[in-house]
Amino acid sequence: GKGTGYALYCNKEAPLRAKVMVSHAWQENFVQFLETVEQSGLKGPFWVCAFSIYQNEDIENVTIQKQLGPSPSTGPFSTVLKQSDRMLAVMTNSC
Repeated sequence: GKGTGYALYCNKEAPLRAKVMVSHAWQENFVQFLETVEQSGLKGPFWVCAFSIYQNEDIENVTIQKQLGPSPSTGPFSTVLKQSDRMLAVMTNSC
């Protein structure tokens, strides 16, 4: 593991500010998820937890719990909600 979320890893030289926070269900079909985001007509950058939080749990000092922090009001979800322009709730046929 690299110890950073995929989105930040791909944009480490110039991190992007999320314009849209995307909420979705874990059990949904990924292709349907992508199609729904594309069909929304919204322009990114998008913040998706699965790509933004390092979730491998293979580095002791980079656990999900530590990344989320001690308080939801200062964690990554709250931070993104406060600074993004929109939130997209994805609903697909699979969930």
